[in-house]
Amino acid sequence: MTKDKALNYVVVVGESGMKLQAFLKSKLGPTVSAKQIKHAVDAGNCQTNGKVERFSSRIVGTGDRITFYKPEVSARKLTLSALTPYNSPDRMLYMDNELIIYDKPSGFSSEDPRLLSFVKQCDLSTTETLQKKARLIPEGSIGSSVQLVHRLDRDTTGVLVFARNLAVAEAMFALFK
Repeated sequence: MTKDKALNYVVVVGESGMKLQAFLKSKLGPTVSAKQIKHAVDAGNCQTNGKVERFSSRIVGTGDRITFYKPEVSARKLTLSALTPYNSPDRMLYMDNELIIYDKPSGFSSEDPRLLSFVKQCDLSTTETLQKKARLIPEGSIGSSVQLVHRLDRDTTGVLVFARNLAVAEAMFALFK
């Protein structure tokens, strides 16, 4: 915790009664997720009235002085997750005859039609970038029966698995149960 990264707030009347996590989220906006705030508070990176606070569920009161040490964001995560659009071929992590592995950005439902359309389009694509990532999949093995195997919450970044045929989809569904 360094002083130059400390963010200081004072709780005013309209904010009294909020949970600490919600209070901080209202101040920080979209720059820091609720999950990051919770982890930072749990790790002792927050102070209430000069004392380390480890409970993000604490209720703040009028006049409370909150000091929060904003978590660092790794350069790789920032570059890929925050700056790379959902429809970039760089989000395709792996592709073979049976599976497509995709890096889902925050802000998209796993079942968002734009995202599904992009993945299906990549399944049918023959661009040089995707051929390299797909390790030159044999012609004729690419189909449009791509199925999402599992879901992630809208605000969650992570890896989505798509099956490229029904048999693989059923086998993957069994693994996720």
